[in-house]
Amino acid sequence: MTPYTSTAIRIVRFPLAVLVVFIHSVGPTDNIAYYPFRDFFSHTFCSFVVPAFFIISGFLFFQRMENGFTKKIYIKKLNSRISTLLIPYFVWNAVTLVIDLLKFYTGRPSWIDYGNASIGEIIVHCFWGNVSDISSGIYYPINLPLWYIRDLIVLCLFSPIIYKICDKFGWFTIVALTVSYFLGLHLLYFNLLGILFFSLDAFLAIHNRNLVYDKWYYMCPIIIIGLIVYIMTGQEIILKLYIFTMPFFIFFLCSKIRKVEKIASLGKYSTVIYYSHYPLTLIVAFKIVGLILPCYSLINYFIIPLLAVLLSIMLCEILSSLRLKYGKRKN
Repeated sequence: MTPYTSTAIRIVRFPLAVLVVFIHSVGPTDNIAYYPFRDFFSHTFCSFVVPAFFIISGFLFFQRMENGFTKKIYIKKLNSRISTLLIPYFVWNAVTLVIDLLKFYTGRPSWIDYGNASIGEIIVHCFWGNVSDISSGIYYPINLPLWYIRDLIVLCLFSPIIYKICDKFGWFTIVALTVSYFLGLHLLYFNLLGILFFSLDAFLAIHNRNLVYDKWYYMCPIIIIGLIVYIMTGQEIILKLYIFTMPFFIFFLCSKIRKVEKIASLGKYSTVIYYSHYPLTLIVAFKIVGLILPCYSLINYFIIPLLAVLLSIMLCEILSSLRLKYGKRKN
């Protein structure tokens, strides 16, 4: 990993986490004055964010495998992901389940019809996903954004197979996955997008390639033109081209940022922001801002996600303090 790639990964995590919150920002959708902009920013401009996370995850997972993907390395990689992926996945889905139960018993719309669902159906919907959502190509757990974590856990489990395929077939694997992605194909209950970008960076890491290349600045006008063309035509293939190229352009931009340490230090909050923003801190932020600005507008649209990020940071600091306090007592 070159210093440029290392810098890009350290810096990009926090802004990506903030943009994830904008993707899931809550609010009414019937105000035609602001909704087109919100729809563009949250659903079009930010559509590259989760692929960027898959790219980072795949690239980091397959680092330091000069002697091959041994059983020892595999077990070590999985053990490290238990605390960073598996446990938080179950905890935050459980938190969302409690919130959803409270909504149901207070007469508000809920994700699950607890009056008619069995315990098994509730557990499956909460921690795996609802089959009714498969039409979108993504099988959502009760905490929507955590489909990325769920797919990442599965990809890590099958990483030896991914390693062997990428190592043996090289570019052919990436080309095949890329073509499948642009054709809109799906693999069982998993979004091919995650498999593509995780495998792409597995290939880059295995073959000692880097995420950052200096010539990526040429992509800036192409990406801008592509967005304009998509807005005018609505062609899905243009959007997919944007999603495919934008993460690497963002990595390139972040690699050029100076005063790395100040910005990179915010990266420690990215994980908690991702896990806690939906629906916990977004709900609280929506209620607080609604008391001050009851008429939802573009101001609310920008303030609510930013406040949710701030609340997640505060939550992270509280959890860190409790962990330190508990650790001292235990010692």
